[in-house]
Amino acid sequence: MIEWSWRISSRTEILTGSWGEEDTWPSYFDDLKGNTVTDVTLFGTPLEVAISFSNGLQLASFMTAEGSPAWTIFDQSDKEVRRWISIENGEISEGGKSD
Repeated sequence: MIEWSWRISSRTEILTGSWGEEDTWPSYFDDLKGNTVTDVTLFGTPLEVAISFSNGLQLASFMTAEGSPAWTIFDQSDKEVRRWISIENGEISEGGKSD
């Protein structure tokens, strides 16, 4: 989940993002579906997140307003325990909850 600015890029260019043409977003989202996540990287100060996919595309948070980046990664591998990590006050925050 990326609440604020984001972008999808290939190895050579930015393809679309939160300030791009909204009518093109669905096709780029479709390009991410069904691919394996190959890497999750934290970068910058404060920390942003970049998620790389097996088809060579990357989704990155890219906050452009005041305040902290607003992203969360949810772990849905265990249907009985919901876990997540996010950024709060410049630090990684972990959470979890049993159903």
